[in-house]
Amino acid sequence: MGDDDASLFLGDGVALYRGPGGDGSRHAHHAVQVACAFDGVPIELELDERRLTATALAVPSNLPHRLRTGSRRLAILFLDPLGHDGRRVDALVRARLGESLDAALGQLRWPAAGAAGARRFVSAALTQLLGDDGPRPGRSLSPPVAAAVDHVARTLPDPPTLAAAARAAHLSPSRLTHRFSPEVGLPFKRYVLWMRLRHAVAGLAAGDSLTRAAADAGFSDSAHLSRTFRRAFGLPPSALLSMRLLDDPGGRDADDRSVQVPGPPPI
Repeated sequence: MGDDDASLFLGDGVALYRGPGGDGSRHAHHAVQVACAFDGVPIELELDERRLTATALAVPSNLPHRLRTGSRRLAILFLDPLGHDGRRVDALVRARLGESLDAALGQLRWPAAGAAGARRFVSAALTQLLGDDGPRPGRSLSPPVAAAVDHVARTLPDPPTLAAAARAAHLSPSRLTHRFSPEVGLPFKRYVLWMRLRHAVAGLAAGDSLTRAAADAGFSDSAHLSRTFRRAFGLPPSALLSMRLLDDPGGRDADDRSVQVPGPPPI
């Protein structure tokens, strides 16, 4: 994998695009978006009547916007706004809407290629944005929550339910709900959704058709998968096919999976 090749890292409630920029159309998506250019080429952001030019900026959840940049070293961090970190970043971004983050993220460096480099970048970006404002969930799970997470992985593509996961964890559904989000960083239903998205993208990267990838991930059909992806990231899953996928199973390094089909960057 070349240092400037386009890649997409997928974790629990987080995604990181790393590669060249482009000229995006106006759109909105559910994820909070933080974009940084590392070659000095500015990013242009349009928000209604406001425009911002910077090398680091952010867009809160569900806000219509347009991004354009000729940067060849662009990193875009996507965070689920219902997750532990995403919720706090979304609040911060809304409070500083339309402001440059050049100073706040000035110590960030271009992420190294691979899943480990992506994880380090995500951690560094969150630290610079949030500082010491409360602990972030780690990868160490208690045995009951680990059992629930394992249940989700074993159940897909069938729909994992909170009740069944609670039985696997030997907890009541309410008790599992209380423990799951602080440890995993996402509510149970959002975690299941992200696992389905990761499963679908892994299938696409392995060469599956959109229909097959959708079915294997538990979506009703390819249109359901496409709608879900657009709501989350503002683009269809087919746009990811030109990128190298870096999955993050349990925080461990994974083999890169890729196919070479032209597609636009997710801006």
